[in-house]
Amino acid sequence: MSEFKFQEGEIDGYFVMTRNSFNDHRGSFSRLYSRTILRDNIDFAGIEHVNLSVNPAKHTLRGFHYSLTDVGEKKIFHCITGSIFNVTVDVRKESATYGKKKVIELSSNDKLSIMVPAGCANAWMTTQADTQILYLVSAEYQISKERGFRYDDPEFGVKWPAVPSQISEKDSNWMRFES
Repeated sequence: MSEFKFQEGEIDGYFVMTRNSFNDHRGSFSRLYSRTILRDNIDFAGIEHVNLSVNPAKHTLRGFHYSLTDVGEKKIFHCITGSIFNVTVDVRKESATYGKKKVIELSSNDKLSIMVPAGCANAWMTTQADTQILYLVSAEYQISKERGFRYDDPEFGVKWPAVPSQISEKDSNWMRFES
C-alpha cells in the first residue's frame, strides 16, 4: 500500500495528497516525505530547503507569494498544528489553467498535504490560533525572482474567512496582480 494517495486539483500540476497513518496505543505515525514516491507520482524530485511558519494568532494571513517559473520552485505544504484556509492561483501565462484558483482547508487532523506547482501563487489564513505550517521547497529561494500580489485582489475574488488580524507590511503593500 502506498504511503500517499494523490488527487490532482483544478490547477495543472497541483495535487492534494492524503497521508496514510499507522495508529496504536502510543499515538500515530505518518510519513511526510518520500523522494521516490513523490518523484514518481507528482514530479517532486527533491528538497532544497524546509520552512516552518509559526503563527500564534488566529486569522494571520501570509501571501500571495510566488517565484517566476524559471526558478522551478514547487512547494509541499503540511499543517502541523491548527488549521488554515489555503488559496493557490495559477499565474503561469502559458498554463491551460491560467487564472484558476484552488481553495482548500488544511488542518493538523486531516492528514492532507498539497503540492503547489512552480509559478503558482499561494496564500493562507490561519483559522485557529497557534497554527504551524511546514513546507518543503524544491528550489533555492531567489529574492530577485520573488513576486506577489494583494490578498484581496478583486481579479481572483477570494472570499477569506475573516479580515486579517496579522499581516506583514510586505504582504499588505503588494500591488494588484498584473497579467
